[in-house]
Amino acid sequence: MIAALPGKVGSWIACVLVLLTGTAAAVEQRPLVLRHLTTADGLPQATVYTTLRDSQGFVWLGTEDGLVRFDGRQVVRYARSPDEPHSLPGNFIYQVVEDAQHDLWIAVRNVGVARWRRSTDRFDVYQNVPGNQDSLASNAVRTLLVDARGHIWIGTSDAGVDILDPATGKFRHLSHGKGEDSLSHDNVYTLVQDRGGDVWIGTYGGLDRWSHEEDRITRVGVNAPRSILRAQISQLVAGADGTLWIGSYDKGLAQIDSAGRVLREERHVPGKPTSLADNDVRALL
Repeated sequence: MIAALPGKVGSWIACVLVLLTGTAAAVEQRPLVLRHLTTADGLPQATVYTTLRDSQGFVWLGTEDGLVRFDGRQVVRYARSPDEPHSLPGNFIYQVVEDAQHDLWIAVRNVGVARWRRSTDRFDVYQNVPGNQDSLASNAVRTLLVDARGHIWIGTSDAGVDILDPATGKFRHLSHGKGEDSLSHDNVYTLVQDRGGDVWIGTYGGLDRWSHEEDRITRVGVNAPRSILRAQISQLVAGADGTLWIGSYDKGLAQIDSAGRVLREERHVPGKPTSLADNDVRALL
């Protein structure tokens, strides 16, 4: 069954019990019991876009009407408050990630990025200031990544990627341009860092790679315009073996090596039940 264990806040376990009776291995499989958390239990809204189990064991849920912290028993909601300068800047939450200081970074639709400081239980807000090149390039933030240096990569839907150094508060902007050393598109869906330190960027126009050694962007698969590498990239997952898994909105799934070479592709084939169920891939694990 699923339960909140004392001393381990927010830890849920769904388990199959194997019981040994004497010397005989009598296996009893108990049915999975799911616990439902709904608006009746305190959720402010029923659409959840992102989930995170943080380093302290709390479960965070990003909804269309605020950020929720759940400790296994109680729901606590964080929301925008016009009278509170250190509240969330908005309530529509796209993504939540945690940094090495155990603070949370929150992508809030159309109003920028918020940093929840665990020590003060308050939010710092990063937003675009018109005419200020040192501010966030766009408030249309969609995805976040904390890299190995502790820098925050911020993917937007209309201004490419910003890289924030939390220590200085300064931004670096990466955007689409004519050359192949720029982003394929300014509409960015997903970000991931591989074990070598490079950051892969999934955009509306294809897959890009930022090399940490050369400090430059390259577009992956430009010589294969019909491949998944030039499709709308929906999801990226770095494998423990150094390969990268790629999900797209219309061309299925692929696995590539660290050099960007395609090792495997999976697509839906009508009438073939062993093929991918659909070419529209929205999540990978």
